[in-house]
Amino acid sequence: FVFGCLAGAVPWIVIAVFLAVTVIPLAIMGFINDRNTRQALTEDANEKLRAAAAQTAAALDTFFTDNVNLIRSEAQLPAIVNYLALPADKRAGSAEETSLLRFLAAISREDLVYVNSLAVLDANGITLADTVPSSIGTDRSNRYYFREVMRTQLPYGSTVEFDSVTKRASIYFAAPVRNRNGQILGVFRKRYDASILQELVSNNTGLAGADSFPVLLDEYHFRLAHGTTPSLIFKSVVPLDPKLVTELQAERFLPPGTAEELSTNIPAFETALVNYKKQPFFAAELKIGDNTLEQGAVVSMKTQKWLVVFAQSQEVFLSPINTQARTNVVFSLVIALVVGAFGLLIAQTISAPIARLTTVAEKVRGGDITAQAKVESGDEIGTLASAFNRMTAQVRDLIENLERRVSDRTKALATTTEVSRRLSTILDQRLLVSEVVNQVKDAFNYYHAHIYLFDADHDELIMAGGTGEAGQTMLARGHKIAEGHGLVGRAAGTNAPVLVADVTKAEGWLPNPLLPDTKSELAVPISVGDQVLGVLDVQHNVTDGLKQEDISSLQSIANQVAIALQNIHQYENTQKIANDLGVVANVGIATSTITEIDRLLQEVVNLSKKSFRLYHAHIYLLNESGNTLELGAGAGEVGRQMVSEGRRIPLDSEKSLVARAARTHEGVVVNDVTRDPDFLPNPLLPDTRAEMAVPMMAGGKVLGVLDVQSETVGRFSEVDVNIKTTLASQIAVAVQNARSFAQAQREADRQATLNVIGQKIQSANTIEAALQVAARELGQALGLKPTVVALDPSALAGERKAN
Repeated sequence: FVFGCLAGAVPWIVIAVFLAVTVIPLAIMGFINDRNTRQALTEDANEKLRAAAAQTAAALDTFFTDNVNLIRSEAQLPAIVNYLALPADKRAGSAEETSLLRFLAAISREDLVYVNSLAVLDANGITLADTVPSSIGTDRSNRYYFREVMRTQLPYGSTVEFDSVTKRASIYFAAPVRNRNGQILGVFRKRYDASILQELVSNNTGLAGADSFPVLLDEYHFRLAHGTTPSLIFKSVVPLDPKLVTELQAERFLPPGTAEELSTNIPAFETALVNYKKQPFFAAELKIGDNTLEQGAVVSMKTQKWLVVFAQSQEVFLSPINTQARTNVVFSLVIALVVGAFGLLIAQTISAPIARLTTVAEKVRGGDITAQAKVESGDEIGTLASAFNRMTAQVRDLIENLERRVSDRTKALATTTEVSRRLSTILDQRLLVSEVVNQVKDAFNYYHAHIYLFDADHDELIMAGGTGEAGQTMLARGHKIAEGHGLVGRAAGTNAPVLVADVTKAEGWLPNPLLPDTKSELAVPISVGDQVLGVLDVQHNVTDGLKQEDISSLQSIANQVAIALQNIHQYENTQKIANDLGVVANVGIATSTITEIDRLLQEVVNLSKKSFRLYHAHIYLLNESGNTLELGAGAGEVGRQMVSEGRRIPLDSEKSLVARAARTHEGVVVNDVTRDPDFLPNPLLPDTRAEMAVPMMAGGKVLGVLDVQSETVGRFSEVDVNIKTTLASQIAVAVQNARSFAQAQREADRQATLNVIGQKIQSANTIEAALQVAARELGQALGLKPTVVALDPSALAGERKAN
């Protein structure tokens, strides 16, 4: 009986021991791997969120910095300064007022979506001019932006302010207007619709991965923009003190409403915001009622006392480990079933092989996953040993693959972070592209990397930078690809990544003799929303060397490159505007003392050509009949020759840019004259490739046209039109002043001549002598030799009678 009981208990004991030896180590390793992987994924998410928050904050800071710098320059433009310098009773209906209104209208057209008001205020805060006519004459001296500018005497960018009636949120940029002595004459103010903050923030939604979103908050933790839930905008994280709410509303920093109406109640989120300097990362619910735990990172802005929060649901970035945990459970159950079945089969033949197998299992449980069971026979014991070896091999593969994935992901994150850090300081496009392609190639050990950018007409992708000698050669040749051709053209056309694991099997792949070892290729669009700026293309010399993981990493880098390119273009435009406005001011100063029209016009065209680096510049003046434009001055020897030929253009000429500008009272641009059937080529100017004509207006009347030409296709933009329109207005005023001066001079000379003749006539003793003096002096004054003065005989009757 005893031996029978033992014989019956042995299979169950063996099965229990075998399961304990195999399943428990798997569970321990699974727990350790789960914990380590969760920590790695969380750290990865934190760094991505912080990088995305920093990038969003940088974009917002750039917006404020650029606008403050821009309004500083615009506030010193002659159109504003000259108007404010006039006495108050001489401003209405003056040429300076016309120039100011035209300038405000031109600036307002640069952003019709968000800039809703441009205004000029005098030193007392009274609105003298505004693109919103109903605001003219209103007193703004109590507004915070006016007080701050007058207090600091510096440009100012405001926080969000609310209209107490319309509840509309706005951002104000204001700068002092000074005369040449530095005296403040008034304030130039620009008003943005605060929804631009939502636009800037929403553009970065998803920047840190799927379901990631940004939130912008002010110093009172009042939401100013939200990447996914706009309904939370203008609500505080937790209720504010009612007294503080009243004070902020009085300063227009909060919209009307009670503290409860203007708030949510998320204490965990508030705690994270309060402690962000000590701990920039947090986990909390960001939306009431959705029970979703968000991982977040907090970054502060430099230009405002605002915070940028970037968050992502933990379920999203932890989904790989959750999926892996479920797979491990299934795998463990399968292993348990296999082990139990084999244990049941070998329970009757317990022997030394089982002991040795148990020893191997103990090693595996101790962490030595390289241990292997020796297969000593082809029976059940040998089969069990083989199964055990396969199980440990799978465990090794699982751990190695997981470590490799974590390592690759960490490397990709480090590269992305480094690229983001470097891009934030680069304001040169060529250097930016070179940095990106070289860092991407070196960090991921690719065979080759290069970047293509669209040309001005968005027809072709021009290579902007590439790695190695092949990249330099293609760059020197001006390598280009048409949209839709090859992998690069396809990625640009679809605004989606294109991955080819084996280029020899890819339809439409374009081989490059400079890159003979290419085996796989990935093209990722560089885009902002639906606007594709270019393509980041990488190639590997290993078949199937590029995988889906590369798409995620490179797409993140491409997004950062797109934002960096936008920042560079915006910076270049700002610099160009500032430089061009400086040129306009210099031209105005240089010609302000010239009263001779011919000399004035010649000075303008010479300065314009030199300062704006143009191919040619000339000025046509409208004749007295108002039907013909006559060439008044031209730059250089070619210009003087054209003037000597007496060049004229009928005002009704349909194929003339100059005549069209005079008729329409608007600037006309042709950026590729070879594609314009109405362009009239000039044999004296054979290299003209782009032309722009702007009317010279004064008092609503066309005096002439300023025409400039360039040898570069695509040379002129809307900014150039606005700048040259301002210059043309200055020229028109100068021409008008010169004409007025010349007319006044002629009138003075005529009056002086008449005075001299009158004095000589009065000194004559007889009528005959007076008539002789009159005939002689009038003849000399008029340049005529035969001069006759007749007197009615009846006028002498009285004298004869007296004699």
